[in-house]
Amino acid sequence: MEKEDVLVGRKVTFPEDNKIVYYQDFQLKQGLPSDVEFTVVNSSGTGSHWIEAKGYGILGSSEDYGNGKISIKDNELLKILLK
Repeated sequence: MEKEDVLVGRKVTFPEDNKIVYYQDFQLKQGLPSDVEFTVVNSSGTGSHWIEAKGYGILGSSEDYGNGKISIKDNELLKILLK
């Protein structure tokens, strides 16, 4: 029996000027946007979770489309969610 992932469905925003390293579109990047509310979608199974928002993995209108979902390490995600 699989454990329920308590992070899935949680909403998260990130502080301004954060230096969080994340993975998106086959690249490591740093500094998540602080003006976007993300939703935790699922676990990657490798100590990370996928998050998405409009323009980040959710296809809206052609003007809204941005890049793919973001993968963030669980320890970074928990630091934000547990504040």
